[in-house]
Amino acid sequence: MDTALLLKAYQPATRWSERGCYYRQWRLLPYESSPKEGEERDPVPYGTTLQSFEVQDLLGEGNYSQVLHAQLRSTRQGIALKIIEKAKLKRYKKEDEVRCEKWVLTKLRHPSMVRLYASFQDQSALYLALELLPGGELWAMAHKQGVRPSLAAFYTAQMLEVLQHLHDNGVVHRDVKPENVLLTADRHIKVIDFGTAKLLRTSDRHAAAIGETGTDLRAGKFKEFVGTPEYMSPEAINNKDADHRADLWSLGCFVYMLLTGQPAFKGGSDYLTFKRTLARKFRFPEGMPAAPADLIDRLLVLDPKGRLGGREGETHEALRQHEWFSEACRLPNLHSVPLPIATVQEMTIVEAATEAQTLAKMFPKAPDEWSTSLREAIIFELGKRAPPMDQPTRDFFDLGPPLEPIKDDLEEFEQAASDATDHDPNRVEDETDAPAANGEDGTVV
Repeated sequence: MDTALLLKAYQPATRWSERGCYYRQWRLLPYESSPKEGEERDPVPYGTTLQSFEVQDLLGEGNYSQVLHAQLRSTRQGIALKIIEKAKLKRYKKEDEVRCEKWVLTKLRHPSMVRLYASFQDQSALYLALELLPGGELWAMAHKQGVRPSLAAFYTAQMLEVLQHLHDNGVVHRDVKPENVLLTADRHIKVIDFGTAKLLRTSDRHAAAIGETGTDLRAGKFKEFVGTPEYMSPEAINNKDADHRADLWSLGCFVYMLLTGQPAFKGGSDYLTFKRTLARKFRFPEGMPAAPADLIDRLLVLDPKGRLGGREGETHEALRQHEWFSEACRLPNLHSVPLPIATVQEMTIVEAATEAQTLAKMFPKAPDEWSTSLREAIIFELGKRAPPMDQPTRDFFDLGPPLEPIKDDLEEFEQAASDATDHDPNRVEDETDAPAANGEDGTVV
């Protein structure tokens, strides 16, 4: 191999500040236009270029993009500047994802979706000036310990608002997960990452957005195999045509993660995670609240037509009327509704669980005065801790031996999947048939 060619391959990528000074606005997509007179203007003026911003620090990066914290020089408005390398975009064949994300953010604005202020490009990169969200990822809040049930219900209801808005406009998100939810300064959620979204062919308007000739840019061998393994629906894993009900499955996994701090389906590899999903092999933790467990159980149904909110004649309102959601969660415009105040039990449950572990060393049984809900809440809290409950604590609550962890038994998975659904020739039958996950966040692309 030519040594000069090899050294060239290891040269660092061009710094954003060193890119050419030839800036131009993105080519407008179908049905897009510049703001008209009298319309509400974004904080970032139309026609903005890279020179309009003062870049500060790195917020995050992916396979072919970086997100930087920047300020608009004229107003000091803080924004998240997403820089997408054209060369990498072409190499990974992801041009359609960027185009789809821009279309969704431009045409389907919602208060609980991140806002796109401006988009422009130079010779080497595409730029998206997005709303700056200082609260971080919802995943960081929920990871390992979960969030309190009343807050989890509120966030789920707010997510449901966004999904209903998307579904009513013929868009399937296809990657619903806490990692794709950011928090505002007042701790409300904002949904991000619409690059893997699917535009359903409900109108010529959508067909034009998918491709100028009306062809689906995602057409290919694995065009439906999109998402993050732990949250992908069975139909997506089997590469079958998916509609809005695929998001309902992911919503069930979303609720499970918010409450428990762990994904419902997590095998030793992506392939084994797919097998667990296809066999619907998951387990509720001990002490899991009954109401959200019922909602999750009704969403994690292998047949899309059997999921709550996806059955014939049902709408998203069937989900919203579930007993887990309080009246506050059913209010419109949840982005403007104050977050629910923690109950006394939620505020004291950590201390109560710690006290219960101390009492278990002194007494054989829990006091009879403790209500069933309090016992279950303490058991649920202790079950999320590491190390797990010791035997004296389990005896204190009369729990018996701990549950055995789910084993990745392929024969058992195959039998369970066969019993639950008819054989599907498109189902992933061999590890070599499953496309590998690509990206630090586990998103399959």
